[in-house]
Parts: sequence; structure tokens; C-alpha cells
Amino acid sequence: MIVITGATGNIGQHVVAELKKANADFRVMARNPDAARPKLGDVSIVQGDMDNPASMLKAFAGCDALFLLCVHGPTMEARQLRAVEAAKQAGIKRIVKVSGSPNTVEQHSPADTGREHWAIEQAIKQSGLEYAMLRPNFFMQNLLDLPAKMVSKGQTLKMPFPKDLPISFVDTRDIGACAARCLMAGQPLHDTYEITGAASSFAELAFVLSQILGRKVKFKAIPLGLLGIVLRLKGLDRWSIEHRKQIIRMFHQGSGSKASPDVEKITGHAPRNLKNFVNDTLAYWEGAEQI
Repeated sequence: MIVITGATGNIGQHVVAELKKANADFRVMARNPDAARPKLGDVSIVQGDMDNPASMLKAFAGCDALFLLCVHGPTMEARQLRAVEAAKQAGIKRIVKVSGSPNTVEQHSPADTGREHWAIEQAIKQSGLEYAMLRPNFFMQNLLDLPAKMVSKGQTLKMPFPKDLPISFVDTRDIGACAARCLMAGQPLHDTYEITGAASSFAELAFVLSQILGRKVKFKAIPLGLLGIVLRLKGLDRWSIEHRKQIIRMFHQGSGSKASPDVEKITGHAPRNLKNFVNDTLAYWEGAEQI
């Protein structure tokens, strides 16, 4: 039996879909099962909260594999460490964790979340349990917020990145597929995987959009400080804004450029590219659908 945390998020929903497709035996842990059901459909959902160890022990009972994910935030490290401890107590044998972007997960990382993911990974490795650490790069789905809105209005695509900066964007559907296969793997796992797409850039994104939309999509690099202002106007809290700025600074130094073969290694198929992604999400870029 597999237990899934973070099931209603961008990655978690794809993990659930993959497990359903495989007829795997799994359940979802959710703080509010009633709120989770409309998003997940006909799956087993039990109540559990990473802030409540007793509820996790109950939710994990009888399970042998855990998918570990929660939203980034000031309490992420403490919450996931509690989940690791509950997993050990509940008799879980394998943890598949969604970690931070490749090259940001280090003990002395400039990014707060990089250091926190490193500490959680160390706790899992020291737990004696099997593990698969998935380190995904820049989510393609993050492009469906501000970038897609700008493009749908015919505006220049403005982002705080040099247009030719190499970035290996990855589709969250590929992350979910990798996680599901690791959860169901028959052999013992003690591995760390870099989950990326092919090397790309915002210049390539603009080119792909121009081809598919049939109109010229221009790209302009903007100062990082300007993004902070935009995010404050959108109502993001100070922690979330600083988190984004820390990761972007590391990307500017090349931390998001590596293209790994691990998606194909795990799933047997190449990762989706920007052209696949834009075609599949065309309604967002045309303004017919918004997050």
C-alpha cells in the first residue's frame, strides 16, 4: 500500500493519476478530505496532517511506501521531518521525496529551501529506509501564470532571465510519472534523480509560441527587483517572494541548465518538450483558460 501526501498539488495530482492508471494499491492523506475529493475523484482519502504526528501515524498505518511532498514555506523542513519520523514508526519501507531543483540542494546552498531539502534528504538517508530523491527543475506549469497571461494579451513576454540562459524546463506530468514508478518499483531504491527536460531557454519558448500561435511573441529580460514588485502587487508574502528571488539568482549562475537523462531512465520515454507543453496548454496562451 502506498500513501500519498501533497496529492492535490501540481505534481501530486499526476502521481495519483499514474497510480490509478496502474491499478496500484494506494491512499491519499489530506488535511481536509472533503476539499480533496473534488480534485482527485474516486480514490481512498484519509485525514492526516503533517503538523499532527498522531494523525500521520494513523494515515500511514499498513502502508509500505510514502510519497513525500508539501508546499514550500517557512515550516516545510519541520513538517517533512515529522513525516519521516512517522513513516519510520508506522513501518513504511520506502520514501519517494520531491526535493529541490538540481544544484540548489546543498548543505550551504544560497537558497533557504536548498538547505532545507538537503537536511530532509539527509534524515531520510539516515533513517535506514529505501528512498528515491526526485530533484525537479523549473516547472513548465509555472509558465501558465504570469507568462501565459502576458502572451494571451498580446504583450511582450517579460521575465527576469536572460533570453538565452540555458534552462531545462520540466513538465509536472513527467515528475508525477517518475514518482509513481519509483513508488511501485520492485527493486530496492537508494537513488537521487535529477528530473529535467531537454536544455532550452526563454528565447526558445518565445520561438515555439510564435510558431504555434501564428504571431510574433517577443521576449524581454527584466530586472529581478521588478519581479518582486509585481509579486507584491499580486499579494504574495515576503517569504514566497524571497524564495523565488533566491532560486532565480542561482539559475542566473547556471544551476538550472543541466539536462539529465533520468526521466527517460525511469519512465522509458523522453521528457515532454516546450512544443508538447504549449500545444497541450494552448487555451492558457490564447486566454481561453486561466489558473
